[in-house]
Amino acid sequence: MKIYAPDYYSEFSCIADKCRHSCCIGWEIDIDEYTLELYKNIGGELGKRLSDNIITDENNVHSFRLCEGERCPFLNEKGLCELILERGEDILCDICSDHPRFRNFYSDRTEMGLGLCCEAVSELVCKREKKTEIIILSDNGYEEEPLTEDEEKLFTFKKNAIAMLQNRSIPYTERVKSLCNIKSYGNKELYDILFPLERLDKGWDKALSKLLNSDRASSDEYDTLCEQLAVYFVFRHLNDECEDVQKALTFALFSVQVIMRIATADCEKANNIMHISDIARMYSAEIEYSDCNIGDITKRL
Repeated sequence: MKIYAPDYYSEFSCIADKCRHSCCIGWEIDIDEYTLELYKNIGGELGKRLSDNIITDENNVHSFRLCEGERCPFLNEKGLCELILERGEDILCDICSDHPRFRNFYSDRTEMGLGLCCEAVSELVCKREKKTEIIILSDNGYEEEPLTEDEEKLFTFKKNAIAMLQNRSIPYTERVKSLCNIKSYGNKELYDILFPLERLDKGWDKALSKLLNSDRASSDEYDTLCEQLAVYFVFRHLNDECEDVQKALTFALFSVQVIMRIATADCEKANNIMHISDIARMYSAEIEYSDCNIGDITKRL
């Protein structure tokens, strides 16, 4: 079985207490069964704290009881995980040890990537200058089932889409036109599509409001940044679960358009790469991690 990943995958590392948008705040933290059993067998003060802070819902899903400000009960005032400090990373549940990674599974391979909802990942992608390559990250030598016909078609389509998006001999907007007939939405149109969707962070409202103050479109100076974001979204969303690859591609390219429209609508920050990176992070958290939001957007495209 081979594992494919973007070539920047190994460059990522959690920035822990330096993170301004901790994944230990505002997110539900489910606990897998294996880790739950591990926690049940921990004694002493830590074991009691674990027991007191694990809740079970009506579907028998176990999770940490979030504290004030929706903070994980084991996130200390310095922004560090007390579980790691006391027992090391092996004590973490699957969702904590895996985040912000995602996986797409196929007959003979797994695709592994890093989600933009993490500010460290978003900065890594947005600051990148050289073309992103999809590489074989590891290979255990064990052959699974051969690719199905549908998987072969998907990989061919995906490979060709990424190659076109990385064709730097023409402007990014021309690359997009050669791939699909996606509309160039006005800022008010984007606002009307995005504002009714379910919300994770109230700060997203403030970001969306910028769309009402400007109808500025991004220029060619952002071509490399748009390319990097587009390759990320294509790699992630053209996967084994998408029923229509053309719709998935349209969503991927729409996502880039939204991020750049919101980021450049704020004229004072339009040329600040960290500002654009933060808008990408917010978009990912608000949209990519909500199947409902993705579904609602796709219906409108």
